[in-house]
Amino acid sequence: MGNGIISNITGYNLCGTGKVRHLRTTQMADEINAINDKMLKANARYVLIGPGRWGTKDRFLGIPVTWPQISNAKVIVEVDLPDFHLDASLGSHFFHNVTSMNVGYFSINQGSKRQ
Repeated sequence: MGNGIISNITGYNLCGTGKVRHLRTTQMADEINAINDKMLKANARYVLIGPGRWGTKDRFLGIPVTWPQISNAKVIVEVDLPDFHLDASLGSHFFHNVTSMNVGYFSINQGSKRQ
């Protein structure tokens, strides 16, 4: 979504590289919040990569963070996994935050045959 160049990226946060447990996504949100707080204090912008939908209210669709918990991410990547199938997040609040704050957004469907 969007276009342009995003610079000043100083790190990344990759979540759920193994089997993601749906019952632990709320705990994952707390851990991401702690990382985001550290990034805010260091004025470090980062790429946030994780399974399913960011900010979902349904912990079985992704990680239920709120916008302040990921506020210093300059690029957000949603990746579908075998247990986390997703369509791109286009909710009005999410879309507004992404566009108004010039945050890059990618939705990666690993099951897609398209390259």
